[in-house]
Amino acid sequence: MPRPTQHINKALLNQIDSEERKKIEKGREYSVPNYRSGDVLSVTMFNSLSQGTFNTFTGVIFANKMRNNLRSSFTMHTTIDSTPTSIAFKTFSPMVAKIDMV
Repeated sequence: MPRPTQHINKALLNQIDSEERKKIEKGREYSVPNYRSGDVLSVTMFNSLSQGTFNTFTGVIFANKMRNNLRSSFTMHTTIDSTPTSIAFKTFSPMVAKIDMV
């Protein structure tokens, strides 16, 4: 049986996560679209922060994890160099430059 302090600690961490997520969303130049499994997204990621180079991935979303959380992520099926692959992206990663609905 969980102790009362565990519940308090978890609630406090959730509040901190929520505040940090809102701060990140406010500071970004783009907003994350409201996507669901089956939607097609285009994700632009920094290849190198120092050089400012990008990679863009376009694919179908087939998994969402922790949607309203700082640690939210999604997995998409895409093709890289003629090879079908799946890639998991952290929604609030500093390496994500832009997310667009296609």
